Amino acid sequence: MSDVNWPRDQAELLAQLAQQRDRYEQLVSNISDLLMLIEPDGTVSFCNRHRELPPGGASYPPPGARATDCVAEADRPAVTGAIRDVLEGRVAMRELLFRIRDGGGERIIEGTLRPVVQDGQVVQVQFLGRDVTERERATEALRKAHESLTRRQAELQRDLDVAAKIHISLLPAPLVNDRVIIDLHHLPLLGVGGDYVYIHRADPDRPAVVIFDVAGHGIASALVANRFHSAVYAIMHEGSPPQKMIQRLNRFIYEKFSDLGVFVTLFAVRLDLPAGRLCYCGAGHPPGLLKRARTGRVDKLPSQHLPIGVAASPFLGEPDGQVEIAPGDVLWLYTDGLMELRREPEGILGVEGLVGHLQCCDLSDPSPGMARRCMDAVLGEDSEPEDDITLLTAAVLDKADEV
Repeated sequence: MSDVNWPRDQAELLAQLAQQRDRYEQLVSNISDLLMLIEPDGTVSFCNRHRELPPGGASYPPPGARATDCVAEADRPAVTGAIRDVLEGRVAMRELLFRIRDGGGERIIEGTLRPVVQDGQVVQVQFLGRDVTERERATEALRKAHESLTRRQAELQRDLDVAAKIHISLLPAPLVNDRVIIDLHHLPLLGVGGDYVYIHRADPDRPAVVIFDVAGHGIASALVANRFHSAVYAIMHEGSPPQKMIQRLNRFIYEKFSDLGVFVTLFAVRLDLPAGRLCYCGAGHPPGLLKRARTGRVDKLPSQHLPIGVAASPFLGEPDGQVEIAPGDVLWLYTDGLMELRREPEGILGVEGLVGHLQCCDLSDPSPGMARRCMDAVLGEDSEPEDDITLLTAAVLDKADEV
């Protein structure tokens, strides 16, 4: 007890109380949050940050000033109403977000109004808040950036929709005559892609087809594929043989795009229907599949050369290959997205898995739309393609067949 310094008189007691009050106010003034006590008449009896006086005006009201004097005019009615609701006991707590004037600018304050109760009566309102200006500005900047990004995304989607229509318009219509039906179905991963097919139909008895796949998918691949398609069209109309076409296309891709890592796989087929012969030439493309009507066997027609654009010369082996064909035979050409399809429980199909599914297709009635029917049989209901997919089907007809 002897260590306690008891006041000797009332004056010393008042001095000690004043000292404790100053320490308390200093402690409160040093906290980062804003603390205000608001009287029933709306004036401030205490504000821990009223000494902050930025150029052009005070951020926070000093004791005796009205609590709403510092509030931005547009927010003042809402703040006044909230203080009145708490003072009159209509609510036990009210959250606020408002702006205050700050030297010609504005700061944003977030906080909570709560009643101070004595003897069952609300005698003051306590406001505890904090400056959230930087947070709100960052939120607003993020909102504007999101709106801008959303608008840009919508613009890109519109452009992508137009590009998809152009992409689809360049794919050929089925070729149907009394000797052959050539049909195709295409599923781009992103609306546009790097898969394309060209059908040369100048001679109905000797049609030719070219299927190619630009590495990758999306807009970049579609742009290269579009340019490549134009080159294929021009070369095929000159009547160049497949190996000559590959040589010229390789020179074009290698010289223009090799520094970008662009390459193209391609498979070209020329049918000589009167002679019953098929000539093919592949450059790094998955093998063509030829189903024999007589035996039901599926023969693989492998690519002989490197993908177009990976080397100055793509040629490795024989320039091309030839096989006999007969009425009822069916040729499938496709891009690698189809054989890389993942299905349960097999996993990735591969060439053998693809052959197994294609052999189950009903080809007894060849007609336009058969390529889609074959693709649907391969896709099933549980597969999710991870690349552009294209399937071309060429059915050799007996002249007695009706198309």
